[in-house]
Amino acid sequence: MPNQSDSENDTPCKKSKKYLQKYKPEWEREPDFLGWIGRCQNPYEAKCKVCNKVINIASGKESLRRHATAEKHKRNLSKGYNELHTLEATSDSDDSTTLDPESELWGFYDKEPRNRAKCSMCGVIINRHPDTLYQHLKEEHSKVSKTLEFNDRDENYTEIIYLENPPNEKTERPVKRKRREKRDHDDLEDFGKYVVGLLKGIPEEQCTELQMSIVNLIMTAKKSVKDDDVLDREESIEQVQEPTKSETEDPITHEQKETKDTREKPRKRYHEIGSTDNDDHIANFGKYLTSLMKLLNKETSAEVQLNIVNLIIGTKLQCLRKTKNKFMEIQTKLLLAES
Repeated sequence: MPNQSDSENDTPCKKSKKYLQKYKPEWEREPDFLGWIGRCQNPYEAKCKVCNKVINIASGKESLRRHATAEKHKRNLSKGYNELHTLEATSDSDDSTTLDPESELWGFYDKEPRNRAKCSMCGVIINRHPDTLYQHLKEEHSKVSKTLEFNDRDENYTEIIYLENPPNEKTERPVKRKRREKRDHDDLEDFGKYVVGLLKGIPEEQCTELQMSIVNLIMTAKKSVKDDDVLDREESIEQVQEPTKSETEDPITHEQKETKDTREKPRKRYHEIGSTDNDDHIANFGKYLTSLMKLLNKETSAEVQLNIVNLIIGTKLQCLRKTKNKFMEIQTKLLLAES
């Protein structure tokens, strides 16, 4: 028995191995470390890009969390990384990943060097890949991410959500189309105001001829549109405008004028005032132009807008040439009279 106990005491105890934590690139995508940690040459260290400080991570990620709660780190982070990459501001390479300019994701980020993007809401600088940008919005700004219209890659993601929860997806799709239609109508209203500004510098006679040409141009384009929904809306507008056309085309006798509804009298007075004030007349034409343009599809509308602008600019150039020629004639007559 003594020999057995002695042999047990003589056996060496196994030493527990201590695990050393190495840097992992996937930490850069975690919300707690997003945008401010980076790799060092030493695999057991990480670098804070905001504080420009090396952190020992051999004991684990807890050291990174302690650094994230430090007051100095919070102050540097709140500045929005104004001093980050100031010494390395270079143009992006040709093979860098770029966003589609029409993508709604780009409205929430600013371009940064080295294929990175800066969040305009929180100042975090991350990789410019669309998946990374959308993931940041989803995790940090969830309310904003719900309003995005996704690109082809994101559409696969939305289809998965649609299979899991069909009612929510069905109610969201019409809202997106209404929001896009509202933006299109706002663009048409801005175009109407632009046309009004161009017409105000043209003499009244040429301005009236231009308005007739513009209306004919839109009506011709409308006839070529074969969309059933557009054609139905055309009929409703034509029915509203039929009384005004009949009043201008059909002769009205003296008895008909006396029996006409008294509600027409304010309209006549408004017409007389509008004829004396050309600016008000042009402003009303701008509103009418906008209502007509809303009946066209997007492609036809863009083509018609270009033709309208070319027509107005061409007329303005002709007016300027006529004014110049008249001035030259008057100057020539004065010189002849002096001689």
